[in-house]
Amino acid sequence: SSTFLRGDQTYAEAGGGSWTLLRSYEGTGNSVSNIDFNTASDFTSTSYAAHVFVIKQLYAYSSNDGFASNLGMQVFTAGGIQTGSSAYQYVHRSDTTNGVADTGQSTGASEIRINTPTQNGTNSNDNRYGAGYVWCYNLPDSKQSNFNIQYSYNKDQSVTGNFVSLTGMGLYESATSVVGIRFKNDQGAVLRANIYLYGIKITWEME
Repeated sequence: SSTFLRGDQTYAEAGGGSWTLLRSYEGTGNSVSNIDFNTASDFTSTSYAAHVFVIKQLYAYSSNDGFASNLGMQVFTAGGIQTGSSAYQYVHRSDTTNGVADTGQSTGASEIRINTPTQNGTNSNDNRYGAGYVWCYNLPDSKQSNFNIQYSYNKDQSVTGNFVSLTGMGLYESATSVVGIRFKNDQGAVLRANIYLYGIKITWEME
């Protein structure tokens, strides 16, 4: 059956929630420095308990063709893109397949950092990529917005053990509604990706 009987003896869909595809960016053949999701209605609707970005086949290259760029996030509010030097906080930990661990953190940054700098390689090799999820909470509310990050990427496929798994979180410090998200290449160089934005609805709750 696709429904469950609730405590109040009414029926609801199984699973407790549903994912709605709100917006997508498919640009692995494009070269941009920023990818913006800034259709306000995608974020301001109170129908969604959370938002999730699914990142697929992301490439972030520096100006010297090395895979050496940081991937970051910033938010849009009613006042536009927020780039203040202390607007964000973040912390993350990364582990490589050869056992090397690293951490990054900031209590006052101009972006939420998703990955640490990587080196080597050329942008002609499509096996060097990143993929993962960014979970977003409290975006339509006048509260601080929270982000949970799960991300993995290949630093250099020619070096054994250079596949990286990263987990982290970020915070936009101002208590205001968020109306958009920007993914950015720190060096303003090449950013190519397929990214999908979903809204998660809660269809039933235990009473």
